[in-house]
Amino acid sequence: MVPKLNPWEKGREFEERVAAWARRKYAPQKGEVTRDIRKNGLAPRIPYQIDVRVSIPGGFFGGWHEIAIECKDRKEHIKIADINTLISKVQGIYHAFKNGREDYYFDRLLLASTSEFHEDAVREA
Repeated sequence: MVPKLNPWEKGREFEERVAAWARRKYAPQKGEVTRDIRKNGLAPRIPYQIDVRVSIPGGFFGGWHEIAIECKDRKEHIKIADINTLISKVQGIYHAFKNGREDYYFDRLLLASTSEFHEDAVREA
């Protein structure tokens, strides 16, 4: 019998599935996938947590595109607040980059979910 996962373990399992998808999706572009990273923002003392980071070549002047993937494994719909929280987190990291507190920022965002997006959240995204 397989033991039942607690919510934290279930969320981590979903993050790994999303990371595996990202590895397959971005492998042709020589993408690099990392899970569970911490990045500084300007305001919080505690760094932001990013579930999955994907780096792919192709930015300006031979640089990289950085993709932040937020993973949500839950039954409730994704709401506008979830999207705004992700945007706020990434904006904080961008400002930290501009102020010399981080070495890169995210120029692309994805939100992966096991549930549907509320219609208002779809309009917001």
